[in-house]
Amino acid sequence: MYNLLEEFRRQGNAAGSRVYIIKNINAIAATVENLLKADGLNCLAVDNSPIAREIGEKLQQRRIKIIQPWNGKEVLEKAEEIQIALTTAALGIAETGTVVSGTGFHSARLLTMLPQIHCIVLYKDNLIANSEKIAFHLKRIYGKIPGQISLITGPSRTADIERQLTIGVHGPAKVYVFVIEEGGETYAG
Repeated sequence: MYNLLEEFRRQGNAAGSRVYIIKNINAIAATVENLLKADGLNCLAVDNSPIAREIGEKLQQRRIKIIQPWNGKEVLEKAEEIQIALTTAALGIAETGTVVSGTGFHSARLLTMLPQIHCIVLYKDNLIANSEKIAFHLKRIYGKIPGQISLITGPSRTADIERQLTIGVHGPAKVYVFVIEEGGETYAG
């Protein structure tokens, strides 16, 4: 039988993401804290979703500086401070290891592109086999198709510079995806 979770993990890791299968929000907070410490960082920006804010609160209790920019102007003003961002995704596509974020908020989209490290939270129940029914599922989650949709498959890559593959030039150099095994739908901020 086709296992969406295992296929998503396999394809996501093959694309350069690091996919974690996580039990709960506490485990995400602990893992993000370890990632921050491993890179010598102490500042995290979170999107406006309830789950991202909750993880941010847990990390703030652990003395991690949390930035919660609510609009695009704030994100740009704090861009140099934002070392790592935590956002939520509406869907995950098992076939490619892609996460799909749909939002009408400029700030949430900027958080997926500006920092060098991007952490993404996704519920296992929101994994789909392939991209054929993205519009159907986004309408199911948001009630309509969002004004902006981002499909993220691994870290940013380009070969524009002297035909050499370069990671992280046009977006995050590292992408971590946390798939929560139990729970409901993640509504992207």
